[in-house]
Amino acid sequence: MALALIAALLAAVGYSCATLLQATSARRATGLAAAVAPLALAGWVIDVASRLMAVLAFQRLSLFVVEAVLSMQLIGIVVGAWIWLGLRPRLWDALAAVVIVVAVVLLCLGWQTHEGGSGSMVAQLSCMAAGACLLVVLLATYRRGSPVVMAVLSGLGYSISAVSSREAILTGGLVHIIFQPCAAAMVMGGVCGGLALIRALERSGADGVAAVTGVIGVLVPGLIGLLLLCDVVQPGWEVVTGLAVVATLGGCVVLARGPVGRLTG
Repeated sequence: MALALIAALLAAVGYSCATLLQATSARRATGLAAAVAPLALAGWVIDVASRLMAVLAFQRLSLFVVEAVLSMQLIGIVVGAWIWLGLRPRLWDALAAVVIVVAVVLLCLGWQTHEGGSGSMVAQLSCMAAGACLLVVLLATYRRGSPVVMAVLSGLGYSISAVSSREAILTGGLVHIIFQPCAAAMVMGGVCGGLALIRALERSGADGVAAVTGVIGVLVPGLIGLLLLCDVVQPGWEVVTGLAVVATLGGCVVLARGPVGRLTG
């Protein structure tokens, strides 16, 4: 479990770096040019490496726990935005960061290490179909979609990628993932999430866009894991775990309405 937590933390750090690079790219270019600029391409490479770290974490941890740990990327983004982009954090940002860290610790204690799930071909094909549908919606709304719409699509894309990663890892080791239908879903979800996030960062002048992506990225995969993939809470920890989930989401909203949400302001 310790190695899985380390992998999830490394993934969170990687996602922080990728987002900062993509946000910087979005400030210097528009449209697809922002997605293929050198900084954005570097962000894509780091994003892929981070996704592989997250896949390793899914081997031992539930979707809710992994996604909660990944939400700590917002802390890294706040620090990076302060150092790199000169966006000074608020006192509330520091308090939110502490809340998220404590909540994630409680989630790790309260959630049982998953021992099952689906891994079936039906589930994998469902993930692939969801990724394909989201890609079509993104292409249809990319030019005129509002920042909030792009943020929602980004959160859903990353959710599909997370669920697909969990499903793929249930079928075998890391090497076997590339031969699974879920591999295509992971790619489509990650691409949709990244493109939509860059578009939202490019067009957003309002706080809270990053909060939408963060909340959806934690809540949707977590609920799917709880309802469909056999993730369970330790007996007696139901209330604490529920409060930790709410605290994590609240911390994400507070951070995203600060420097994170002003990356393009």
